[in-house]
Amino acid sequence: MENISKINLAELGELEDTLNKLKSWEQGLEFIGDYYSTHNPDLERLVEEYTPTSAIFWAFQRDFSRLNKEAEERFDQLSYKYTQLKKELESKKV
Repeated sequence: MENISKINLAELGELEDTLNKLKSWEQGLEFIGDYYSTHNPDLERLVEEYTPTSAIFWAFQRDFSRLNKEAEERFDQLSYKYTQLKKELESKKV
């Protein structure tokens, strides 16, 4: 019974909301990454601006993907723990 107090439903909701916000960026970020990797700027002066921007984007993309995966795993763990504790409490009531 002590463990259930460690799982806050509001925290689960906040985590789920964060995951949804992170996921909402994926398609746009993939588009930008594809754009930078396949389109060459027409003007040579723009090449200097595109190259560093592209490198920054790809670094962000890798970090974003890693953080998103970690958050999903944490959410899954918390959801599983909550479900198990809920079943345990329900079995004690019967």
